[in-house]
Formats: sequence, structure tokens, C-alpha cells
Amino acid sequence: MSIYGRIFLLLWFILAGVGLNKCLSQDSIQPVVFSGKLVGEIDLTEWYWTQPGQFESDEEILLSKIDSIFESKLIDSNDLINRIDSLVRVNLDAKFGNTVPPDPIPDPTPDPIPDPEPQPGPITTIAKRADQEGLAVYHWADHNQLPINTIVVDQEDNTEVTQISDGRVQFILKNDGLTKRDEIRQSPWNVRNPLGTEHWIGFDYTFGQPDPANQSLLFQAHSGIVGKSPNVELELSKDGQFSSQPGAQLYVVRKGDANDYDRTGIFPQEGQTIEFVIHLVWGNSFNGLLQVWADGVKIYDEQVATTYPDARWGGNLKWGIYKWPWASASNRAKSAAIGVNEIKTSMGDLRILTRFPDHPDYLKNDYETVKPR
Repeated sequence: MSIYGRIFLLLWFILAGVGLNKCLSQDSIQPVVFSGKLVGEIDLTEWYWTQPGQFESDEEILLSKIDSIFESKLIDSNDLINRIDSLVRVNLDAKFGNTVPPDPIPDPTPDPIPDPEPQPGPITTIAKRADQEGLAVYHWADHNQLPINTIVVDQEDNTEVTQISDGRVQFILKNDGLTKRDEIRQSPWNVRNPLGTEHWIGFDYTFGQPDPANQSLLFQAHSGIVGKSPNVELELSKDGQFSSQPGAQLYVVRKGDANDYDRTGIFPQEGQTIEFVIHLVWGNSFNGLLQVWADGVKIYDEQVATTYPDARWGGNLKWGIYKWPWASASNRAKSAAIGVNEIKTSMGDLRILTRFPDHPDYLKNDYETVKPR
């Protein structure tokens, strides 16, 4: 008998006595089960397969009958089953009765769910003295007005109160001759930190009305010596201060072994906010360092002296408005002539990271730690 005849004989043997008429009266698609194991599904209109559960009760009996038909071994019984396998959708591992298989059992050891990304916690004030190492954070929304612990107000009209509004320090300077400054600083003022002391400083500053008639400072690092100019400044220039350069331009100023004014090409407008990061190492020309970023752009980066030859130590830091030319009535008149009668600025949260030279993380890049949020 040919191989095709033997396949036909096998199919006939399987179908004999299984209730063909009953089978055709059911839905055309039926599951095929061997002793409680789903073998697959078959379209009855195509193959006249069987009702579930009506095969021999044991696969071994069925396979022995297949072997008895193919005693000549012209086709292996396993090969035949593999061929039948290709005609039906087979799942020998699903164990159930004569019903549709249940949903698969979940893997008992599923892949672990990754931890969620850490979310930044609430910002709170962490106060530190000017002579302490570590990170200081001043979150102004925690306070109603200044001064507060370790932050002192510098004014000259005896009010010595700086307001906080909308989570920002509000600096106000009137062109009335009573004061030339509205600033804040860490205390104590006259600190002498070790030579090589490092600061990472981050804050944002919203500018007031430009005044090209007179200079002003918005940041200074100072040795504390009366009569000496600040070692490092962020200055707004005046017209004609540097040959033909227009006034109200932002300069990075360094004074130590020389007076260095580095123009930035930035002309802040009223209401404009700039994010500053400053990296300062108090030192001489061999170990001093000054780096300044404005809105993420580096505008100054030099290994330079940041201390005076007769004051080799780390000093203090100040922020706000310092407009020393307004000590003169004639200079105040120049500002008034162009409509500058009051300057209002503000500053957002302040971060100061201080390290001494023996700190294990000394000179580590901590831009991200202090940058404005």
C-alpha cells in the first residue's frame, strides 16, 4: 500500500466509531483532546474531526494501533504526528478537560518592575555661616523678610529690612541720597577662610531699569578689608567707561594682581532674568580660579589671582544692588535726567557650596548641585 493510502487508513481508523453524524451537528470548529490534553482545533467541515474526549482514553493505545498499521516502518509514527501537527494548532502543554483552555498561568518569576525615577524632594532652607563648609540653601519662600539666621542685610538708611515676595528677595534702591546699597550677605562678614577655599554659587537675578549713566554691582566676593574693592564682581557698566562701549553692559570684574574687566556682550533689560553659576577658588595666579556661567553659557573661565597680595584668604559674598556713584548728588542727577529714579531687582533661591582645600571632593564639578531650579 502506498504511503498516501496508509495515511488515509490511519485517518479512517481514527474516525471509525467516533460518531461522525453527531460531530457534524456541532459547531464546525472543535478542540481536539487526547486524554484531557488539548492537541489542537480542526475545522469539521474540512476534516470531519471528532468531538472532544471521544478518542481512546490513552495516547499509548492509539500510538500502538498506529504502529501496528505501519509495521513496514515506511513512515515513522512520530513523523506522521508531526505532519498532522502542521494541520492543526497544537498546544500539548495545556491541561484541561473538554473546555476552552484558561488564560495562561503567569510566570511565577516575572521580570522585576523597575523602580520609579526618583523625584526631587521639597526645597528647604539649609543655613550655614560664611566660615562653614558644606551646601547652604536659601529657599526664600520659607521666610517673610530678611534678615534671617546667617543672612544679613547691608543698607545705609537704617531700615536694614529687605522684603521677600513671591518666593524672591526684593531689592529696592531709591535715587534719594539716603543709601547707595541694598544687599544681603552671609555672616560673619570679616571671615578669613583658608587660602584655596572653593565656592560653587548658584542664583537667578531679575534686572531692573537699565541705568547707563552710572555703574552698579549685583554680586561681589570681598576680602572684608575696608577701603579695598571687591575681589570679584558682576558689574553693570556706564556709558564711556570702556572707550566706546555703551553702558548698562554686564562685565565680569576681577581684582587681585591686576584689574581685569571682561565684557560679556549682555545688556540686561528690565524684567529680564538671568541664571548665574559662579565657581570661585580664592588663590593667587597659580591656584586661583574664576568661572562664570550665564543662562548655561560660560562667559568667563580663567586661572587667575582672586586674592590681593596682602590678603591671601577666602572672604565673603554679597548679592543685590550696590550703586556707589549715587553717593554723589551730581551722579544721581545724571540718572534722574534719563528717568532712573528707582531701581527694583530680585533674586531667586540661593545655593552656596563651600569646600576647604583638604575636603575629599575639593575641586569636584558641582555645577548641577547649585544651578538655579
